[in-house]
Amino acid sequence: MHQILTSKFNAIVVVHLAIAVAPLGMAFVPPDIRTLPVLWGLASIPLSQIMLLSVWLGMTRGSAICRIAIAILAVLYITIWPSLGEILMRDEETPNPMPSVYWQYTGVMLVFLAVLSAVMAGAKRVVGFICFTSKADALSTETRSQYSLFTLLAMTTATAMILGLVRSSQTSSADGIIIAQYLLAIVVLVVNVVVTVWATLGTGHVVRRLVLVFLVSTMLGLALAIGAGNSLDTGPWWLLTASSLILVVPTTIVAVTLLVIRTLGYRLQPRQKLGFSAGSHDALV
Repeated sequence: MHQILTSKFNAIVVVHLAIAVAPLGMAFVPPDIRTLPVLWGLASIPLSQIMLLSVWLGMTRGSAICRIAIAILAVLYITIWPSLGEILMRDEETPNPMPSVYWQYTGVMLVFLAVLSAVMAGAKRVVGFICFTSKADALSTETRSQYSLFTLLAMTTATAMILGLVRSSQTSSADGIIIAQYLLAIVVLVVNVVVTVWATLGTGHVVRRLVLVFLVSTMLGLALAIGAGNSLDTGPWWLLTASSLILVVPTTIVAVTLLVIRTLGYRLQPRQKLGFSAGSHDALV
């Protein structure tokens, strides 16, 4: 059983190594307002790997040093392709400092990974680990969702932060706008990855939860686009709508990956229920 799970996890890793190359395709898409949604979709793919790495680092058990080292190596690999794609998109008169672009991109992604991993580690202390359980089928039949005051407080706080950062992204000074946009991106990713993990690996009606996930990711994508200055005043309506792809594309990749992991028997278990886990398969490896 352990060998089967390991081989399937290796297959997932190989698939994501291949998906990570997709942003290189930006170099072959003509830069035009009509192709912006395609460029946005390709550029957002690395976010899916960052989100998945944060889930692995923050919500599973194992050697912390080993996992952090692997995650850093993964980020160093992931950021090669969008950096190279951006360089190839530039014209001949624009200097192409590949090392500078690469390290800037890598630095941003490492910050995103660190923040997301810390949040997921905090979420793990509240809702539990991602564990293998022999009672996965029985747990999957539970359909009633329960919400605590803490959940409502967290949702209200996140909503207030997003709206405030969107506002700040439009009215602050030049430096303040950049800071607000980065903070908005981090908050949006945090909310999205938490909701996606809850929907795919939690107990309950998965399809109903996934509808909520994509509704949330679409709205957050629009908030991210508005914070970046896109609106009906700056472009056609379809362009503003398509800007949600910035978050919908990585969310789709994350959701599909976690659904595959769900089929292997892994679930999000409250800490008091960790006894359901079975031996050496109790956490993602």
